[in-house]
Amino acid sequence: MKLKKLISYTFVMLASFCAFTAEGYFIGDGGAGKRVLVYTSELENGLSDSSDAWIAAKVKRDIINDLVTYSNLTVINSDERSTIRKIQKEYESSEYSTDNPVQLGKSVQAKSYITLTTTRLEQKGQDYYGISATIYNIETRQAEGGFTLKPSFSQADFVTKAHGTVSAELLEQMGVKLTSAGKRLICTGSFDEAVSGDISDAEENLSAINAELEKLSKKQSELSVQSLTSLEEQAHKTRIETQKALLLQQKKNEEDKIQRMKADEAKKQEEDAINKKRNAEKRDSILSLSSQIEKKAQAIRDKKTEALNAAQRIVIIEGEKLALLENENTIAASIEDYNSKLKAECEAQMKARRERKTPTAEKNPDGTLNERGLMSLENDILEIKAKYEDLEAKNESDIREKTNEAQKQLRKKITADIDDLESKKYTITSIAEQGLYLRIGNYDGNIGKEGWKYGLAFSFDGQTVYETEDLLSYQDLTGKTVPGYPKLGSKNREQNLKLYNQYLDTVENYDSFFRMNVPFVEAVLTYSVRTQSYKNPSSYVLVIEKIEFRNVSTGKKIKTVMPLIHCPYQYTPSVDIDWRTESVQKSDYEEMLKQNRLKKQAELDAQKKEEQKQKKEQKKEEQEQKKEQKKEEQEQKKEQKKKAKSASSKSSKQDPRDTICSLLYEFIPGAVNFYANDKSAYITVGYTATLGLSDNMFIGGNLEAGCGGTAFFSVPQSDDYYYDSSYYETDDTAEPVLTCSGILGASYNIAKYLRASVYGEGGYILNELGGGVGASLELYIPKKFGIMVSSSVLYNDTNKFMLKYSAGIELCF
Repeated sequence: MKLKKLISYTFVMLASFCAFTAEGYFIGDGGAGKRVLVYTSELENGLSDSSDAWIAAKVKRDIINDLVTYSNLTVINSDERSTIRKIQKEYESSEYSTDNPVQLGKSVQAKSYITLTTTRLEQKGQDYYGISATIYNIETRQAEGGFTLKPSFSQADFVTKAHGTVSAELLEQMGVKLTSAGKRLICTGSFDEAVSGDISDAEENLSAINAELEKLSKKQSELSVQSLTSLEEQAHKTRIETQKALLLQQKKNEEDKIQRMKADEAKKQEEDAINKKRNAEKRDSILSLSSQIEKKAQAIRDKKTEALNAAQRIVIIEGEKLALLENENTIAASIEDYNSKLKAECEAQMKARRERKTPTAEKNPDGTLNERGLMSLENDILEIKAKYEDLEAKNESDIREKTNEAQKQLRKKITADIDDLESKKYTITSIAEQGLYLRIGNYDGNIGKEGWKYGLAFSFDGQTVYETEDLLSYQDLTGKTVPGYPKLGSKNREQNLKLYNQYLDTVENYDSFFRMNVPFVEAVLTYSVRTQSYKNPSSYVLVIEKIEFRNVSTGKKIKTVMPLIHCPYQYTPSVDIDWRTESVQKSDYEEMLKQNRLKKQAELDAQKKEEQKQKKEQKKEEQEQKKEQKKEEQEQKKEQKKKAKSASSKSSKQDPRDTICSLLYEFIPGAVNFYANDKSAYITVGYTATLGLSDNMFIGGNLEAGCGGTAFFSVPQSDDYYYDSSYYETDDTAEPVLTCSGILGASYNIAKYLRASVYGEGGYILNELGGGVGASLELYIPKKFGIMVSSSVLYNDTNKFMLKYSAGIELCF
């Protein structure tokens, strides 16, 4: 903040820094070696609500800037106490009170000082301002010069134009002879502004600016190789860079002006050459029309508006900011001055206490302080320090309390003025005001174009912020379509030829107007202003909302463009201060704290979430490890169990069975089955598969297919018959049958490789639902093969009870 304050607002040139001031602005040495103190700037008869109190500080700062820029004088601002102390230290002067200009001037080796008094005069409800500047000789204490502008200017005109007029007169009275270019440039925007009448004036201005730039570049090169160690030297270097940037902008403005003048002159010469070839009647006609248009244009220029334009409003806002900043600096300096006195008093009292004669009871035999003496001295020193710390705190509180209300009101006014600035739409015209430049070229009669190409440039406060090019068509400008050339023998040719010649005459007239810069067309640009954050000091955005083109002769609107372009604008010098009201600052601070808390909470939440994720992944990993470990343990147990079973099977007859989770351990790929009772008999072949539930329990399934039928036999006629199986025969026809059943049973090894089983069977038995029980005997080689025989009793509704005999080969797993 201190650095920016020195850069933007100090503009004080010490003797060692005066050599770079450009001679392009003045003749001779420009007052080199002379020191002048700009002392007070006061406002008389200000508004009762103090809303114009900032004007005095603004005018003072602007005049100091002018004096420094357009001379080789060493200009000292009485408000810059740090600079004054440095000069006093350099010349080993006593620190005189700033309340006495003579003493202060002598202490900084100044030969004269200047006082400024701004006066407000109210007339018919309107406020008018004027200024009086007086130059005093420090040795004689007599006034030796001065200048007065009577209160006849509006506030906006006064704060934007007064300083140049006053500064030019003060420089002249202090022996600085300005060049013609210097006089014009220092008064740019002032009441007595000398507008460049021809190209030679503008070129002279450009030459002076280039001379300034050359010397600034030389000084900048010298500073670039120096090792800057102090704040003032760094501020000086940055100030040169800032002034160079301003000169470059001024140079561009002059170059643009020269370019426009040369283009206008070329068009005028072209018009003069064409005009010589015209007949007298045509010349008189064009002259008469252009004279009428000029009168209408002058009527537009003569219309005055009392409303402030955007640039004036910004100047007022920046002046209020400057006053706010200087008030803050003054408050801080006052606190620092008083506290430095208190600090000196505190040091003197502590020294006196340390040098005070020590009572005998507080001394050792050798004369040094004993414990009581040390404790007494320490307590007394702490008491003195606490006393002066309280005085310093009270001093700061008292000063800020006295000035708080004024600063508070100034902050409110800045806020209100910014709101007012942003709430309005502003217009600028190419006829009534400087800043909007419309230039129209010669007619382009090519089919599809048929119009005049125009260039439009918008300059805001000396900075070109917007430029555009486009076409104004013949139809836009005249409201008529372009007639075609009538062919020979065409209908109504003479009438159409007359229309075509009128078209040619109209184009020639308009071309002539545009070459002579007759304001036949008026451009009206509408824009609004947006203020950037206080973090971007003195930065604004101009929003180009609408451009209208009007025919000055008829007053009709001929074309409208809606560009909606945002153009940045930087006010110079910028004022780096947080101008917002305390409530807004507090709200913003609380919002910042809230956002910081939310950000911190979000970071904590993210961190917590990440930790939870890591814990979850770690837990998952641990579970996977445990699962793997458990699986390994189960496999180990299973392996051990198998080994134990294998060992057990070697030492016993029992052959252990696997559980249902294991593979199929028995499969009978082919079995022959015989079903029979006293009425029927069936033969089937099929497959049986079983799966172990435990060592002794199993389940399985059975699938068979075959045929059979009702049984019959022959009986002798005598009663002396006997049974003979050879008489038992099947019926003449065989019935196909299917069996699909489930099995649940238990087994036991009655020998090492001989296993007996009992089981129950149920399901689809010989084409019907049925079931039964049975037993089997297996002779096998483990995990290879074996043979099986079984017998069972089955029942279904048709066949009732039947015996089933089975035999087959099995595969063992």
